[in-house]
Parts: sequence; structure tokens; C-alpha cells
Amino acid sequence: MNALQVFEPGSRAVYTIEVAARMAQVPRRLIVLYYKHGLVAPVTDPAGPGWYFDDEAVRIVRRIKCAAHSEFPWMTTQWKNEKPC
Repeated sequence: MNALQVFEPGSRAVYTIEVAARMAQVPRRLIVLYYKHGLVAPVTDPAGPGWYFDDEAVRIVRRIKCAAHSEFPWMTTQWKNEKPC
């Protein structure tokens, strides 16, 4: 049987904020806002040369986005043309 397998990157994969935002399909500024409110944390010190996030942080950002779609549709007008979660 040739079943399709979902690609899961290694648990130690780290992404720049730009890549994490693209993966979660949100603007970078939302990730920064989520960080400031304690909802997501970078794997490196934000005071350093860049912000880096792991797979778990990307999943959290996606969950927040999906929750915003369903609970606060008026907040997500910029995502109107995107696929639903």
C-alpha cells in the first residue's frame, strides 16, 4: 500500500520570523504582537540579531489565526480571501 505521508520537519527546525509568518500565513507584525502578549515565544532572545521560531510556535500562530477567524471575524478582514482553517 502506497499511503501518502505528511512531511514533518525535524523537531529542531528553526525558522526566521519571515519564514514563520509565511508558513502560518500571517503578517510578521502579528507574530510580534502575539509575542508581546505572551502567546508565542521565539527560540532565541528577541534582543539578539533576529527572531527565530520553531515548529511549535508556528502551530500556535496558526491556532490563534483559526480562532480569530471563527470567534472574531471582524478582526480578520485582511484574510477574507484565504482558505478557512
